[in-house]
Amino acid sequence: AAILDLHPARSLLRALAAAGLRPLLLDWGAPGPQERRFDLDAYHRARLLPAARVAAELQGGPVAALGYCMGGALAAGLAARRPDLVSRLALVGAPWDFARPVGLGALVAGAAGAEGAEALGARLDALGAAFGAAPTDLLQLMFAALDPTLALRKFRAFRRLPPDSVAAEIFVATEDWLNDGPPLAIPAARDIALGWYLENRPARGAWRLDGEPVEPRAIRAPTLAFCSTEDRIAPPATAEPLPR
Repeated sequence: AAILDLHPARSLLRALAAAGLRPLLLDWGAPGPQERRFDLDAYHRARLLPAARVAAELQGGPVAALGYCMGGALAAGLAARRPDLVSRLALVGAPWDFARPVGLGALVAGAAGAEGAEALGARLDALGAAFGAAPTDLLQLMFAALDPTLALRKFRAFRRLPPDSVAAEIFVATEDWLNDGPPLAIPAARDIALGWYLENRPARGAWRLDGEPVEPRAIRAPTLAFCSTEDRIAPPATAEPLPR
């Protein structure tokens, strides 16, 4: 969650506050003993929904919701399932349609390989048994595989920055964020890897929250979606179908 308040000179939350808004950042941190059993529905029901209710109480009515990456899909689910709580919706790189295995989806499909989804699920369960959750290093390995030469290129660029510059501080803050993320609860990891990437449940209308399918057409809030042509985790083929 810290990526949205990364540095005094690079902070979406500070920009929103400077514009006269009151931003509330939802950060559920590293999964403890209870959260290690959380799937995406549990995160929606036990974390996102209560937070939205509190925000609505503070606002005195429905609030604007902004979701980044996986949080964008969850925010869309909140807007679809609980329109009484969401007045406006903003999505930043929110993955939705995984019919074409591109970017991170291609890596997940490759990890499943000839053995299929059942074997991938077994590997995730083994990770949970060993570490309690999917460790950050595993997620970093997958992200690094999307562009194997990125680290070399960016650190070469870092060498050219003045050590006491704001740009250098932001670079270091970004690297700290990249390498210090919380682990991912295994049931949630299964929902993403198997349910989203391999079975394409969101785009097929088969992803359920609160026991009901998440249907984008149920979203009535005015919506602004950012879909980057250079996003390797949620490339346009994955992100654009949701606002469309």
